[in-house]
Amino acid sequence: MYTLWNRQIKNALRHLNISHTQFVVLAVTQELNDQGMLCTQKEISDFSMIDVMTLSTTLKRLLEKKWVNRVEHPWDTRAKIITNTEAGKNLLKAIVPIIEQVDTQFFGLLNQEKGNFLNHLKLLSGEEKDASRE
Repeated sequence: MYTLWNRQIKNALRHLNISHTQFVVLAVTQELNDQGMLCTQKEISDFSMIDVMTLSTTLKRLLEKKWVNRVEHPWDTRAKIITNTEAGKNLLKAIVPIIEQVDTQFFGLLNQEKGNFLNHLKLLSGEEKDASRE
């Protein structure tokens, strides 16, 4: 199921020259910055559940494309603060409606079953305990 959904996301983003993972990193970076956090690679990894190696490679690509900035952390000399550039923020604003449209088309097929589907995903991810198992 994930592969079908991801393929649709990939196709929708192809013309913008950005991968789904790059989009997720931009979106998470923006969310954490909007919450007032000093956003580091560790926070992005923890929030997005993207492994550290993949995230490192993705950030290098985003830096090359000038969609993110990386500056020294004010008190942790090992860490860098990640922020989106204006170009990254503008790209993110353009991409969000595209992703939402793909999601609506893909998951809209569930109709009334959407709630059950989301509950099952939460159960599988460990976010919610199954009351019937207790």
